[in-house]
Amino acid sequence: MNKHNVMRNGIIISLIVAISIIVFTACNFYKDNTVPTTRATVATETTVTTIDKSSVPDVVGMRKDDAIKTLEGRGLSCSVIENVNKNVQEGTVYHQSVAAGSKVVDGTVVLLHVAASKNGGSVPSATTTDGLVMPNVVGKMKAAAIKLLSDMGLSYSIVENVNNSVKEGSVYHQGVAAGTQVSKGAVVLLHVAASKNTSPSETTTTETTTSQTTVESTLPSETTTAITATPTPKPTPTPKPTPTPKPVVKVRNAVNKTFKFYGHKYTYRIPKVSISGVDTSSVNKKIKRELSKYKWNTEEEPYRMEYSYYIGKGVVSIIVFTQNCELDADFESYAYNISIKTGKLMSGKEVIKAYGTTDKKFFATVRSIYKKTGDGFGNTKDRYSKECIRTNLKRVSYKYIQPFINKKGQLCFLGYVEYGAGVGEGNLEFNTVTKKPPFTVG
Repeated sequence: MNKHNVMRNGIIISLIVAISIIVFTACNFYKDNTVPTTRATVATETTVTTIDKSSVPDVVGMRKDDAIKTLEGRGLSCSVIENVNKNVQEGTVYHQSVAAGSKVVDGTVVLLHVAASKNGGSVPSATTTDGLVMPNVVGKMKAAAIKLLSDMGLSYSIVENVNNSVKEGSVYHQGVAAGTQVSKGAVVLLHVAASKNTSPSETTTTETTTSQTTVESTLPSETTTAITATPTPKPTPTPKPTPTPKPVVKVRNAVNKTFKFYGHKYTYRIPKVSISGVDTSSVNKKIKRELSKYKWNTEEEPYRMEYSYYIGKGVVSIIVFTQNCELDADFESYAYNISIKTGKLMSGKEVIKAYGTTDKKFFATVRSIYKKTGDGFGNTKDRYSKECIRTNLKRVSYKYIQPFINKKGQLCFLGYVEYGAGVGEGNLEFNTVTKKPPFTVG
């Protein structure tokens, strides 16, 4: 009985020892495998908390070179835009794109606005640069944005952040606002949406850079700082008024007859003028009434009648020539000057004014022509020629002189002449430019 109890107790003790060994071994195994995991976690936390950050110094008011050295000494990059600023000493920084005291990663680009020379200086400014205007690249894919900036001669710096609200690889923010005038070579900071599978270390960097982006967006943007530098837009040119079409002038026959007299063929024509947009009915009635006193196609002293017309200097000049078919020496000439603007007959004084000369100059020319005309046959020395000249000079007035303008725009006149030696009287036509008869009517 006692022997049996001893064996049972021995078995129980053996089981207890075995269980103790198993428990001890399991505890040691658990300890060996859980310690490295804890150390890895600590290492990860160390990576997150030891990211290099720089505090942006305050460089506003510094000289440009000193500001650049200060930023580079903090591990930061910089880009400079020089604008004329009358309120700041030349070469002094008057604005920085990232506020002083902001925590940013090393290499962050800080845009410095420096007062340029008031005389233009040698460095291109935002208003007097190469005429470059910052394009809008937000929404474009990274490659397309880079190509556009490179083609314009601009530099760029890229920060890639995870952004679930935009397409991967697209630009969702630009450091220089669209529409801002920039100098060639200026650095533009582009924020690009990175892959959503970014590793933990990349995500940590992204968060830090995003905070920098927030700082940029809460500061005066490039648009705000460039407002004073943007040139005043050129005024929209006033559109040229549509030119008024020139009036159309036509001279036709109011009366057109042909007849024979003693075997000779004659014509009888009375002119009629029309000007587009102008009423010429009263002028035409007067011309027809005045010329109808000359008879045609009758056996009693029939008259032939011809006319010529010229258009120039706002005047339509019509020259009418009449002649008695029986008496070759019995002829008359008429000058009708009609204003293209009003459709009314113009006086001799009005024609002279339209031509651009004066009565005094015009009649001085007429007198010199009469002195050379003499008796109408070129004789100026004999008694009869001198008497003819004296008689004709007494008739130098608008009562006897009818000015008109020929097709070359030259001033001419019809003049009453009394021939010497009792030969007769009639009208002569002269050009006051060449001082010779301008043409033959009929």
